[in-house]
Amino acid sequence: MKPRLRFAALLGSTLLVPACSFGRQIEREVTRPAFVDPYVARARLLTRVPYPPFQGDDCMTIAAPRSTVWKILAAPEHVDDILLADLLNVVPSGARYRKVWTAGKDAVLVLDAITMGGPRSAELTVLAAAPGELLAFRLTKASEELTDVGLAQLTWTFLVEERPDGTTDVAWASHYDSDSPFAAAVLSMGGKKKQQTRRQAGLLILKALAEAAASMKDPPLHEMPTAPDPPRRRR
Repeated sequence: MKPRLRFAALLGSTLLVPACSFGRQIEREVTRPAFVDPYVARARLLTRVPYPPFQGDDCMTIAAPRSTVWKILAAPEHVDDILLADLLNVVPSGARYRKVWTAGKDAVLVLDAITMGGPRSAELTVLAAAPGELLAFRLTKASEELTDVGLAQLTWTFLVEERPDGTTDVAWASHYDSDSPFAAAVLSMGGKKKQQTRRQAGLLILKALAEAAASMKDPPLHEMPTAPDPPRRRR
């Protein structure tokens, strides 16, 4: 396991996430008959697992190469800080993939954390992974302290895109159902806002980590594919 990067606390940072090239505000389009979810459209090429309804997305431009951003997102050393960001009374304490070193389709990611009730863990399965482009997680097991109450089939999808100026856009979308009619009513009032706050906090952490790594000559990051394999020519 690689050592964790050190990065300064995000003092004074706000949760205002700047727009990026595919950071589209698509929530208002969901009810239109012709709406096509761009996250599901891309994931469909990589997985047959059904997606629950779209519930919101956020996007951030990061001043770091796509390869650096992907290495942080697909490795376990910092993903707990990103995915568990802004959870009340939860301190991320580590993450690991079972049987593999980094994210890949069907890999299981285990997140550990310290809560008011003691150590807790959550498990996420990688639904889809395209190096340097897309990473999708489905929450498959978690204690109440590590998830928002009332969510079912919580799915997080990250889209990564390199910009012409060498910076990188990262979009993070949430898809989920409610696990009961009561939960549906509660989620309609505050659930989307909680998920948005968590996404924005996590993206700020990813930004700080990636930009810190980009400033180093030899950052402590895993070696892994950071772009899709080129198409093979047919003979």
